[in-house]
Amino acid sequence: MTTTPPVAANTFLGVDMSRLLDKVWLFRRQVSNKFLLLEFARNTITLVEANYSETDVSYTHLRRVQIPEDAVERGVPKEPALMAELIKNLCKEEKIYAKRTAVVLPPEAAFCKLIDIPAELTIEEARAYANSSNSGIQIAIPLKQTDFDIIPTGLAIKATTDGKKLRTYYLTSVPKKLIDQLLDTIQLADLELHSIELGFFCQLRLMAADTAGLLPNQYLILLELLPDATHLTITGAFGPVAIERIAAIREFPQVELSSDGENAAIAEALSGEALALGNENYMPISELDLRVIIRELNNSINNFKQLNPNAEMIGVALSGINSAHPM
Repeated sequence: MTTTPPVAANTFLGVDMSRLLDKVWLFRRQVSNKFLLLEFARNTITLVEANYSETDVSYTHLRRVQIPEDAVERGVPKEPALMAELIKNLCKEEKIYAKRTAVVLPPEAAFCKLIDIPAELTIEEARAYANSSNSGIQIAIPLKQTDFDIIPTGLAIKATTDGKKLRTYYLTSVPKKLIDQLLDTIQLADLELHSIELGFFCQLRLMAADTAGLLPNQYLILLELLPDATHLTITGAFGPVAIERIAAIREFPQVELSSDGENAAIAEALSGEALALGNENYMPISELDLRVIIRELNNSINNFKQLNPNAEMIGVALSGINSAHPM
């Protein structure tokens, strides 16, 4: 009895097509006008392909993969070569051809602080002033060892006792060590880094319509409710003026389904939240959870108002996985 040898997946009529397929893959990546969006979290990597048109942005190939908790340091891969290989494999599996890449970093990757700079300086002059060793600005890490940026806050200009006027800027800086690790990862994955953004800046862009109409002394609060902490951001019309890490509430479970369970959920149009709430192991948020976070939230607001007595908090926006709890 004879048996027919199995046909390899990358063959056509017995001819090896792998080299041709690789060339097609590389060509499609070179001509793609789409973006790959990457986010490294405590124990996951999330990627999605984004396509911008004149009217909107569409997203496809959303994928989230579990990774070891020690694979990431402050939102950046510890071992670029291993993470780059994983990213390349995921892109091939999902048929993601985008090379241009935007990366989102968590707040703990950056040092953030309000700084005062002479009001007469332009934004470029203010940036050079902040980077000068003679500026007298006190920060944890010398800015020369970081990649940093400053943005004006819109807070009232201060007058010093000697008659000088100071404008308040919001400083964000990321250690160059972390940036270098990220650059190595992107390069080894054969991607082109287009931008790096902190998560709360991305979320504030989604609130642009709400913040644009704020008066000078009006502010909104953004609470990003994550499993390990809650990130509090206070923002005015010109952007963030404070960010703080406060207590986390009870973690909202993430549901893991088999392929059959996933198909059944899609057929019944069930959301991830509905599946988690229907699980017998789900534990609702408690009054104690609320008391703790409300106390810390009030402390943060009071501390901000001590520095800005006329500040008025007019709303709160919630984001993050733990915001999926009912009510």
